[in-house]
Amino acid sequence: MIAFKPAAIFGNHMVVCRDKELRIFGQAEDGTVITATLQGKKGVAKASNGRFLVLLPPLAAATDAVLSLSDGNTTYQYTDVAIGDVFLAGGQSNMELALENANEGEQCIKDHEDSLLRFYRVPVSGVWDDEAKQKESETRWQMVAPNECGDVSAAAYFFAQKVREEENVPVGIVECYLGGTMISCWLDEMALCQTPQGKACLEAFDETNRMGKEAYDLAYEKYIIDHPAWEKRAEEIKTEQPDIDWMKLNELAGQCPWPPPMGYRSPYRPNGLAQTMLDRIVPYTLTGILYYQGESDDKQPDDYHALLMTLVLHWRHLFMDAHLPFMSVQLPMYGCDGKPDGDQWARIRLAQTRVNQSLRHCGLAITIDRGDEKDVHPTDKRVIGERLYQQARQLVYGKTGLNAPEVTAKYTVNDTLVAAFSQPLVCLDAEPRLFEIADERGIYQRAKACITGGSVSLSAEGIAYPTCVRYAYVNWGIVNVFGENGLPLAPFVME
Repeated sequence: MIAFKPAAIFGNHMVVCRDKELRIFGQAEDGTVITATLQGKKGVAKASNGRFLVLLPPLAAATDAVLSLSDGNTTYQYTDVAIGDVFLAGGQSNMELALENANEGEQCIKDHEDSLLRFYRVPVSGVWDDEAKQKESETRWQMVAPNECGDVSAAAYFFAQKVREEENVPVGIVECYLGGTMISCWLDEMALCQTPQGKACLEAFDETNRMGKEAYDLAYEKYIIDHPAWEKRAEEIKTEQPDIDWMKLNELAGQCPWPPPMGYRSPYRPNGLAQTMLDRIVPYTLTGILYYQGESDDKQPDDYHALLMTLVLHWRHLFMDAHLPFMSVQLPMYGCDGKPDGDQWARIRLAQTRVNQSLRHCGLAITIDRGDEKDVHPTDKRVIGERLYQQARQLVYGKTGLNAPEVTAKYTVNDTLVAAFSQPLVCLDAEPRLFEIADERGIYQRAKACITGGSVSLSAEGIAYPTCVRYAYVNWGIVNVFGENGLPLAPFVME
């Protein structure tokens, strides 16, 4: 018999979404009638397939509300419920990077108190077992208070802080992320099978998952011991050499034992975290999604566009909101694997741009001026959060927000290509960097650039009639071209 139990995300101090239909869900025996009440509104539903879903009408922002759920025998009552704006913070390690490890984090942790800014963390589980169930049972909504929130996502924290300042409503952040994850980890099998790229992820997993359960378990247990030991050695080395790059660190500490062996216990398998994490909060009513991911997909950058398109559409389907605002962070500059002149990260950035331009209700925070050549985890997360807020300001709140300048057109006059932009540009140094042009053969070379208001004239020795232009098409480069509003020129390719 299935016991009546609401999903773990429902609890005291929770934030539920204002001005949208509320979905209250959990498990119950088939045929059980569940009643939910909140702010005088009542909803009733009958459980089927072991689950229930009660719908409540949209409610205005409020505090100190009480949510009651009952099956006629057992009653759950949750107090200090806030009705406001709820954002899912998803992705990998740059979303996961904790406030305590970010610039300004120490002071924020020490001083900030805001009972209407709250976080809920979905526990990380590679497999849904008794240990995972126990971890989930211990989750709770956490209010921002001095010395209480050092482990929350720094990017999401600074975003939420800005929403609180500007919109003056309760804010809830649902944290659902894990460092090192590829996008395929967050897509279920049905979604992955919708594209050739997704099917290839599943096939690659099947190919690497043939060692057998006993051999796999031995390999995974070895990883559980080896990886923390390596991290300890690496931290000792970084303490003595804080500027050490990744390649040198691996020389001194030994090759990092990463990723963990792929198999049924690995949270990094395709379809894994979609089952063990995302599914635990679906279909909680959301105001919007914040997404910072892509670093781990740099080995297959050409697959990323199709997979990100699939993720946006599929997550909207799961959360039952076809217009759910999706705000993502474009990857910054980074000397990927010691290859600053490579283009893996550039191709991921362009994939993110294409998705943002192709789908409605999407926003993209441009961050190419905020990277670190040697550290994949830049710690200035306030800028990230506040640029995400500028996207939410437009998509969620219907206000004017700041956008990075974008290319809008190009034309050629003799040996000069002129590119036009959405706003006037400024260069912080003597000469604009990172522009390249090519002729019809498509062989790019560095261009001399001259900015005049909202256009840039580009030429290069040996190119008599340039037809193509691109900007910031490298893993790492020093950015010096910005819009008048202070945001960096967005990377682009026009051919």
